[in-house]
Amino acid sequence: MVCMVAIVPGDFEFCLSYARSLPAPTAARVAETAAALAGWVGMDMVTIVGSVGAVASVASFAPQAAKIIRARNTDGLSGPMYGLTCLSFACWSLFGILKGEWTMIVPNLLCLALAAFIFVLILLPPAKTAAVAEKVDPAL
Repeated sequence: MVCMVAIVPGDFEFCLSYARSLPAPTAARVAETAAALAGWVGMDMVTIVGSVGAVASVASFAPQAAKIIRARNTDGLSGPMYGLTCLSFACWSLFGILKGEWTMIVPNLLCLALAAFIFVLILLPPAKTAAVAEKVDPAL
């Protein structure tokens, strides 16, 4: 549907005229979607892109952490890579703090916490990694 992907303000007029040609319940949903998209377009595009990137960054560590908990080991993970990842998130967090930009601070601190958790599990002896995983999720 054109209305679901339109991001040019002029296209919303088309969406609304298209919505008027649909049955009432469908037309209302299309009109609501067009209005919501119009609100997003009114937002600062930099904020939108940054927010999507922040959510994706934070979410990207969850599957790896879950896999470690399920498998009870960190086989195949690179300690130096996670060490550098932690350093980069710490630096970006500090950069955000120095600039006073919470949109940079919050996601980077969250990513730092998740990456540091994985990094610590990599550094621990296998028996301790399994013990930590057991404490986090004893059901497995």
